Parts: sequence; C-alpha cells; structure tokens
Amino acid sequence: MLSDPTLADHHRDHLRTLLARYQGALTQEGIGGVVIYAGAPQDHFLDDTAASWKPNPHFSLFAPLPDAAGSAVLIPASGAPELLHLQADDFWHAPPRSPEGPWLDVLPATLVMSERARDQLIAAWAARCAGPTVALGPGHPDPTALRHRVDFARAEKTPYELVCLRAANLRAVRGHRAVAEGFRAEDSEFELHLRYLAATGHEDHELPYTNIIGLNERGAILHYHHRTRDRGPSRSLLIDAGASAGGYAADITRTYAREAGVFQDLITAMDALQQGIVARLAPGVPWASLQDATMEALADVLIESGIARGSKAALLEAGVPERFMPHGLGHLLGIQVHDAGGQLANAEGDLTPPPANHPALRLTRTLTPEMVVTVEPGLYFIPSFLRTLRAGRERELLNWPLIETLTPFGGIRIEDNVRITPEGPENLTRDAFAGAPAP
Repeated sequence: MLSDPTLADHHRDHLRTLLARYQGALTQEGIGGVVIYAGAPQDHFLDDTAASWKPNPHFSLFAPLPDAAGSAVLIPASGAPELLHLQADDFWHAPPRSPEGPWLDVLPATLVMSERARDQLIAAWAARCAGPTVALGPGHPDPTALRHRVDFARAEKTPYELVCLRAANLRAVRGHRAVAEGFRAEDSEFELHLRYLAATGHEDHELPYTNIIGLNERGAILHYHHRTRDRGPSRSLLIDAGASAGGYAADITRTYAREAGVFQDLITAMDALQQGIVARLAPGVPWASLQDATMEALADVLIESGIARGSKAALLEAGVPERFMPHGLGHLLGIQVHDAGGQLANAEGDLTPPPANHPALRLTRTLTPEMVVTVEPGLYFIPSFLRTLRAGRERELLNWPLIETLTPFGGIRIEDNVRITPEGPENLTRDAFAGAPAP
C-alpha cells in the first residue's frame, strides 16, 4: 500500500504533522525529548511462550512496523527524529525485515543488533537533547501531561490516516460478506471465524480486536469471544469484526436473521435508526447529545415494534431504553480501535466524564472535522437486565410474551465507521460495502 506515490507523499506529510505535534508538546512541557518504545512480548505465566503482542500505539503512529519488538523512536524537542530498529542476532527467531519506503526520508532508521546497543545510542542521544528526556512505553513512568497533549490532537486524522482507515474498511467488508454467506450455509461460529480470516487475509493476532461472532442468543453477549464448533439450525447472527491496514483499524458490526419476521423487522428498524444518527454527525455537535437522541429513537423502536407499551416519555423516565442498549453509541477510531482521547476536554488533560445516565460512554467530546468515529446503536435481550425489568415497576411498560419470543435471537447491533466533515458525514463502511467485491 505504501508503494503508491500519492500515498507515500501523504505518509511523509503525516509524519511531519506528528513530529510537529510531539515537538510542540515537548516544548510546552519543558522536556528535551521523548523515547517512544515499541515494547516487547511477555511470556505467559510459568511458561516460555509469549502472548500475542502489538506495538505501543504511539510507536505505531510513527513507524508502520508490526514486527518491531524492542525498537524505539527518538523525538527531540527540536531537530530530526530517529528510528532505532532492533534486529537482534537470535538464531531461535527470524529477525524482522529492515524498514523500507519513502517515509524513512522523514524518520531515518538506524539498525541495532542488541538491546544494549540500543540503550547506548539512546543514552548518547539524550545527552545531546536540550533538556531532560522522558520515555513513553510499557515499563516506564507515564509522561501523562505530554501524552494528553498528543492524544487530544490525534482525534483529527491526517489524509494518510484516512486512506488507511478506508482500506481497513474495504478489507473488513470482504470478511463480513464471507461470514454472511457462511451464515446462510449454517456454519458454526468457529467456521464463520475461519471464513473471516481467509477473506481478510489476516491471522488471528493481526486482527485489531478479537472477533465477536455470536449465533442466536449469544448475540446478546456484548463481548462474546467464544466460538462454538456446533453446526445446527441458527436463527440469527451478530458479527462485530474488524481489519487492519497500515496499522489502522476498521470496526464493523452487522446483524442477520435466518427468516423474515419480527426479528428481521427489528434489524431493519435499527438500521434506519443508525442511519438517522449518522446523518446528524457534524462539527460542533456534542457526542453526548447523540447518545440522548439514540435513546429517544430506541424508545420509538420499542413502542413501534410492540416490545414496549405506554408513552415514550414514560419509557425514557424509567430508563427502559438503557436496559436494551447498555453501551455507548460509539468511540473514536484510528491506530487503536478505541482510539485515545475520547474523554479529554482539552490538550491540558482536563476530562469530560460521561453523564450519570450513560456511564459507558467512551466519547464525550464535541465533534470536529476529520474525527473518525464508530456509530453502533444496539438492541439486546440480555437475561439479567430483563429479570431486573420484570421485577421492577417498569414491567407494566413491556410486552413480555413478545420479549420471550425475541430473547432466543440475542440482539442487534449495526456499526459503521464515519468521518466528520463540514460538508456532511463520510461513511467509510457503507462506501466499502458499496464498492467491495463479493468473495
């Protein structure tokens, strides 16, 4: 992907933008430089095999190198940055490939053969910096004020990041289409997962997050990470699965029904709800107001479907929609699936906590141009919440025979990745579904 000349220019500009952000933050904090460590895999407890590993996201922002354990990026408050790329002389493992590409014009690389050599170069570099240096990475004290400044800024994506996010959506859509085909063939959850990996060309550890593939009532488990091997009649499927491109993530959810009927009608209604919320995305809109709008729209769906009875005002006052959608509407998306800075009020690190009635809200900022967010309303039949509703005064507001009919279907979530622009939202996910070839 990085061989494209236009994208190469975007990538160099991206690195220059990042460098300006980090150097500006270093100057504001009176710091001479920062060492951004990639980190390294850690062995499982009482074992000599390592858990799957991903680089420190601050490292990945600069260096698109998924296999760079032990490496580091050096950024002085003024002057040129440098990448120290560790290629240890280790006969047990294949060394990582040397970095290549036009981006090295902005971030030149020095190859080092050992951690000791790396640390010696870092010490010499720190001695040349005009002021104290800090480390940003696992195993080091967190330079919180510095990190807040750069995390706040990174919510707004560069043109290079947008290209990567679009490519990640295209890749993920190929997997989603393959899984939809497997659902029609009555594959097991495990078989659906294998279809997804094959269609996206990912290994498990390369996914931006663990796939959620829930058949039937398991669609009501928000972070369902098991995969049954059992084949058999399935009523419904909820798939929340992403893909990576250039280190950037897609995060997409779709829900399917085996047959026409009330659950399929609910999917259609939730899709319309989701698109109505997407249409409201614009600079200057507080995200918390969209959460409120989602709860109001969900109350309408509950009433119109016959799940709830009574007035919309009564449902909202009793907090009934929150029992059917206990999570937030969405989050920032980028080099991380839940990208950093979603609750920062400013670059100084002040926080805007989620409101009391929406404690799970990951994003509390006001939207600005070039943010990329997920929009993922849901409607779930979660047994523990249903028991609470049935035991409370709210029970009279609900149609329990219909709820009992729908509970074996699990739940519904529709999730797109959307860019904020003054001209209107750019739906990266819907564009990918419109343009991605079928598997």
